Amino acid sequence: RVLDLTRGEADVALRNVRPREQSLIARRLGLERYGLFAAPSYLARKGTPRAASDLASHDLILYDREYDRLRSQVWLRRVAAGARVAVRASNTMTLHAACAAGAGIALLSTAFLREDARFTRVLPRLEPPADDLWTATHADLRSAARVTVTLRWLDQLVREAGMAV
Repeated sequence: RVLDLTRGEADVALRNVRPREQSLIARRLGLERYGLFAAPSYLARKGTPRAASDLASHDLILYDREYDRLRSQVWLRRVAAGARVAVRASNTMTLHAACAAGAGIALLSTAFLREDARFTRVLPRLEPPADDLWTATHADLRSAARVTVTLRWLDQLVREAGMAV
């Protein structure tokens, strides 16, 4: 869920959109790239789509309706027009869990799924739009040791995942 940094609900945020609050210090870390993924069990049961048009006969796993305006979700709904929405998830962990359990095809970040046998890339030639990846922290906290260490760790993680710009 999105926490409010200005209310002190968190010290550091990782966001897919640039924070607009004037009191926050934002820094673009990189790009989050996506791909379509499904569990091998799902593909064994429903078949592997060979073209984007095949997605219409498949089940999708999407974020909750409040995220229907996200560029990536708009893209998936357009590319897979006619597909049945099998699961709506409120967070990324649930999206991954539903996909790994074989509930359908999901649009997931490619950075951390390269070696995960629970997921098979589907239609890898399709190019979903990438999202900018931003860190944000309250200006008053930017020099706090815990924030500095966290920001360095996030920067390193993004570089190691090949997401840095």
